[in-house]
Amino acid sequence: MVRHGVRNVDKMWLRCGSKVFETCFIETPPMQTSLSRELSSQGYGLFDTVPKIDYLNFGIGDSFDAKAVPKMLGLKKEDVSRLASVSVRSVRYDQHIPEAVRERLEEIAATANMVAAVFDGNPEKTAAWFRARNPLLGDISPRDMIRLGRYERLRKFIINAMLSQRAAIEPQGPEAAVASGNTSQ
Repeated sequence: MVRHGVRNVDKMWLRCGSKVFETCFIETPPMQTSLSRELSSQGYGLFDTVPKIDYLNFGIGDSFDAKAVPKMLGLKKEDVSRLASVSVRSVRYDQHIPEAVRERLEEIAATANMVAAVFDGNPEKTAAWFRARNPLLGDISPRDMIRLGRYERLRKFIINAMLSQRAAIEPQGPEAAVASGNTSQ
């Protein structure tokens, strides 16, 4: 095992004929990081990244409509190609959609549905939120964050906002014990 940057890396050398190739395997992170412990302690569960309801009718699995996501967000083929790290010419939304495009659009669809849940499933309000400039995001719109390749950062902002909203709604301290029925202390 070799220390490489911040991660531990296992190195292996493979021989193919007379050539030797060096292969690296990044050590998997621990199952529960400090961030995941913090999120779970604040009521955010392992399965909360996939919304319970498909408010925006993107579909799930085989019924996923990949074209609906860029349409709702107003993304061009160039934007989608940048998001999925594929060439513009390979961006398509039929049965031959590149896997990288499909995966990235499914991730964005799940996040958009999480936002829609905040707006009680209202697709118009959700679309308006994605288009509106937001001072908490550096005065740019969530849609532009996605277009500029800042999707992961946006997703973290959304999750943190949802956690803050939950914390503000749920009672804390002695009130929480009474609400949960746990009054023995």
